[in-house]
Amino acid sequence: MTCAYKDATGVPVLFGRTFFAELLMLHDQEGAKKILKNHPDAIVIVPFDQGNIDTSEDYERLRDLID
Repeated sequence: MTCAYKDATGVPVLFGRTFFAELLMLHDQEGAKKILKNHPDAIVIVPFDQGNIDTSEDYERLRDLID
């Protein structure tokens, strides 16, 4: 699941267990964006105009969108 804001998708992203092996293979500063590109059918986009989760309140707002 990835968030959408300002005509883009990106962080925060939640990955299911099936992607853990690929995530562990990332090197140094390599981001997980390539995993998203490699699995477009697995992406669920959640509109999240705030675009960031910096506080527990931000997290709760995102969680409410998912439920």
